[in-house]
Amino acid sequence: KASIAPLPPAQFTQPNLVVKPSNNARPSGDTTGFLANPREV
Repeated sequence: KASIAPLPPAQFTQPNLVVKPSNNARPSGDTTGFLANPREV
């Protein structure tokens, strides 16, 4: 369990952190994306 400021201590919240992916999220390792502006990298 991780206690991360400014969240309350982990012992008071269950689950203590929820990560909800965006509707546009892709699985790890997905290669369908592209670099739209390589000059900015």
